[in-house]
Amino acid sequence: MAWRIPLGMFYVVPNIILSLIWFVPESPRWLLLQGRNDEAEASLYKLLEGPFSEKEIDSQFEEPKYSFEMKQEKGRFSQIFRGNHLKRTLLSSICTIYIKSLGTINAFNFSLILAAVKITACTAYLFMADRVGRKRLLLIGAAVQCAALMTMGGLGTPKPVTYSYKIGIISSLAVMTAGFSLAWAPLTYVVNRASLTHP
Repeated sequence: MAWRIPLGMFYVVPNIILSLIWFVPESPRWLLLQGRNDEAEASLYKLLEGPFSEKEIDSQFEEPKYSFEMKQEKGRFSQIFRGNHLKRTLLSSICTIYIKSLGTINAFNFSLILAAVKITACTAYLFMADRVGRKRLLLIGAAVQCAALMTMGGLGTPKPVTYSYKIGIISSLAVMTAGFSLAWAPLTYVVNRASLTHP
């Protein structure tokens, strides 16, 4: 029984986050990107009202607004194969081949499935973040991770654990990784930066 108490404590903070995330204001930057300037200003006021004066809040609102207005064409994936970017691309590829030739653990083969899942999920995030919204993506990612972990725990409970159950557990791990890579992995830094009360 004693060992279950520390494990149970891990549920405290996630439950607090799950309960309060519904009240987190939408990111002002995302709202600006969608052209919803009035909502963006209202969201920023909700985040900064109190410690900052109205003039300071207006000043902080004008900075991202101006940057979006001056924003030029987005970078393309093909740029990594041009100019100085090509040197970095080749260097990273050569280093990977060199490390593999040393006879060390082949991390690529060891984590091939999870790496493919992460790449796919992170690529999907690039297209979904501005369309779906950061807050909604966080909720979707949390739901996917929760469902995958519950499934994993349920499949690991029966004794003995059959081969098909083991396949299910591995699949659940891949699904959980997808949910994490789709939302919580990249958005943790983005949301924290957008929610800062002072530059």
